[in-house]
Amino acid sequence: GNSWNVVNNNLNIQYPVTISFLNNDTGFLSYNYTTGFATHHQFVEKTTDGGLSWSVIGTNWWFDKIQFINHDNSYSIPGILKINWGEMTMTNLRLNMLGCEQPAGLLFLNDTVGFVGGNGGEFPDIEAAIVKTTDGGSTFSTKRFPSMYVISSFYFVNKDIGYAVG
Repeated sequence: GNSWNVVNNNLNIQYPVTISFLNNDTGFLSYNYTTGFATHHQFVEKTTDGGLSWSVIGTNWWFDKIQFINHDNSYSIPGILKINWGEMTMTNLRLNMLGCEQPAGLLFLNDTVGFVGGNGGEFPDIEAAIVKTTDGGSTFSTKRFPSMYVISSFYFVNKDIGYAVG
């Protein structure tokens, strides 16, 4: 982080949202582009050369956060979507049914263990929520905390000790 280099300044992006890299070469970018009053387009682009060139791989998808597990699979919020880019399939994992109505934080430690943070409940009984999966999103468990804060970020020092903030 001591120095920064612009590798591609020719992208026509108005509102970048999130960027995620698998390695030095392969990365993904989600952004919003407006062509007129209330006409919004959402795009996901992929690079395989470290950001020198990008190609659109998905349109009309909007991600606040996206994390790639490998070249073909990712998880994203809002909503939490499990996406297979090779097959171009998207599965909504329905976190709102688990007491996490506003997902804001996302972290997968590997392809099976992941966490989503947010909040749930009805005002004035809103609580912070952390939802965990250990099977790649097939099942979830929810832990709620008496707080009006939205869990928005995670950091793990190892597989057993992590921190959540909101």
